[in-house]
Amino acid sequence: MPGGPGWIGCRRFNRKPPFLLIGKTEAQPLAASILAVPVVPWGGVMKAMEANMRRKGLFGLFMRDRKGVAALEFAMLAAPFFILFFAIVELCISVATWQLLNNAADDVARVLRTGQVKAADLDEAEFREMICDRMLFLVSSDCPGLIVDLKQYDTFALAAAAKMRVRDGEVVIENRGFDPGPSQSKNKMRIVYKWSTLTGFMKSRLFNLNDGTSSLFAAVTWQNEPFDD
Repeated sequence: MPGGPGWIGCRRFNRKPPFLLIGKTEAQPLAASILAVPVVPWGGVMKAMEANMRRKGLFGLFMRDRKGVAALEFAMLAAPFFILFFAIVELCISVATWQLLNNAADDVARVLRTGQVKAADLDEAEFREMICDRMLFLVSSDCPGLIVDLKQYDTFALAAAAKMRVRDGEVVIENRGFDPGPSQSKNKMRIVYKWSTLTGFMKSRLFNLNDGTSSLFAAVTWQNEPFDD
């Protein structure tokens, strides 16, 4: 290989990294001097890159380090994700229970309206059990949070005036009682179920009663059909 004074070595990077020596002497033409490339050691390149990274500081190193990115992103998103997830679950189950309560009220009202069960054969405990039996799919046994009201009224206007509401964190049912009417009487059924939360940290956001439950309401007004009392 050529060498001697005036020769400058240059490393050419390819699959097989041999040294390519491009030479020039004082007697060689100008074109040969243009092709002469100085040698840059690989170690020097790395030192220059490290110096550049140090100048940009630790934040620059942190931003370029891709290790543990998935774990870091999960840690940042886990809390809001699970809060949203449990809020959706709570709301969905509450709505499903409210719909089940309304279906139970409609079913029992139809039984009373058609005379399948007469007022003389029904007391408050049996009436409450009729409602509870139709809700066992989603509520606990004996329906501990169930409040029932069934009364007859002289007119539908009086029935509509009987209100139920939540006041100061408690359920208020005006003129509550149990007095179902006979054939062709006008009746109103009001039912409240205190739905308990599944996740404790959602109580203050989703529930409106002092005991940490949510009030689910159902009401049905009807006139009994003519049947034999």
